[in-house]
Amino acid sequence: MRPILFTILALALAHIAPAKDAPATLAPLGDSRTAIIAFDKAGLNRTTLCHFNWANALNQQKYPCTGVFGISGATSDTIISTMLDPALASNPRFLVILMGVNDVRSPGFSSDHTMANIAKAADMALARGITPIVCTDPGSEHYLPAHVAFINDLNSRIADYCTRTKGAVLFDIAALASTQRAPSIILQPGWFYDGIHLQTLGAYKVGVALAALLDSLGASAPDFPGLAGNILGNPGFTGTAGKLGEGNTGVLPDLFTGGRDNANCSSAFSVNARPDGTNELVVDLKTTAQNGLGGMRVSQVIPVAEKAGGFQAGVQVEIDPGSVNLADVRAEVTLVFTDGTFAVAYDFDGTQKRDTISAIDAGGPLVLTLQSPVNLVGEGREVKSVKFVLGARVLGQGNAVLRFRNPWCRKAPASPAAN
Repeated sequence: MRPILFTILALALAHIAPAKDAPATLAPLGDSRTAIIAFDKAGLNRTTLCHFNWANALNQQKYPCTGVFGISGATSDTIISTMLDPALASNPRFLVILMGVNDVRSPGFSSDHTMANIAKAADMALARGITPIVCTDPGSEHYLPAHVAFINDLNSRIADYCTRTKGAVLFDIAALASTQRAPSIILQPGWFYDGIHLQTLGAYKVGVALAALLDSLGASAPDFPGLAGNILGNPGFTGTAGKLGEGNTGVLPDLFTGGRDNANCSSAFSVNARPDGTNELVVDLKTTAQNGLGGMRVSQVIPVAEKAGGFQAGVQVEIDPGSVNLADVRAEVTLVFTDGTFAVAYDFDGTQKRDTISAIDAGGPLVLTLQSPVNLVGEGREVKSVKFVLGARVLGQGNAVLRFRNPWCRKAPASPAAN
């Protein structure tokens, strides 16, 4: 019941050979595991799409998402009825399908029924010239034996569908993320924070595999111009007139504001001139709480007036060797709507349990390129401002030195061109 992981690439290459110049946009379709970071004014609806973001970061921003097509807690029936049409309408190069975990415990569902929904999504994508990447479902470590049988049978059906269906691509997350599939499910240690959702280490590992799969399909970079069209003020980190925020020290560049999560943490900010003539923002983040979580933020509010499209943010960051207990680092873009609500999208999320960005080679820094998914305005909504945020958190007593470079925020099209 555990397919060999290397069949992923073989199946992909056997079934599809897309044009090398086709943009590589993604539309992830599914439950909470395919939702970006987003929450309403009450601070609810928090979910993560971090493995897709890792795949993007590892591949020079080749794989931006065309929208938000994940629903937390939803069954495959709900996902298909509410999200499939919008996902296809966003015209991605790849429709990435991951669903099933919520069907297992829902009355009236069977692996055959769930597979029919997955096949419907994949077949409709193929009919539009969109490549479906169908993911097996890791399931949950908390499943009863009947649940394990359901999800394992579903995964067998998914693998069979991808074998029989020309153009469908298998991404075997279940095999990658598990050490045992029967009689109970045992997931890779440290990859999941609740037995279902990926945390930083697992997101990185799955992102590496997804990036390799996408590369094998001939994906190439779309026409996303990087720093071109940057609406962020002072992306060169010049000046010293920024506001430090309570508890922080040093200097911040003009137009930026510092912040901290609580009194147990603080940051020393500085600007460093690099040999190539560019400036980098250096953050020395420290926390003193034995078991707490402390973090920093550097933000900028950008006034806008938009009723369509979306916004995206990114940055390059280098994490110094010797950084201890670093939980996460992120680039974030928040849309503030005229009705007072807001929505957030960001890249590289960690969790409030032990993560491992601590695997930093002592001989050199860990260098990341972060790019948030496109945070869409949404029909009938109007944005009055965009908040750009760079952030990081340390779990427990520790510190981290982070060097941010080339920050950007730009308006993105509602539906990036594809195919």
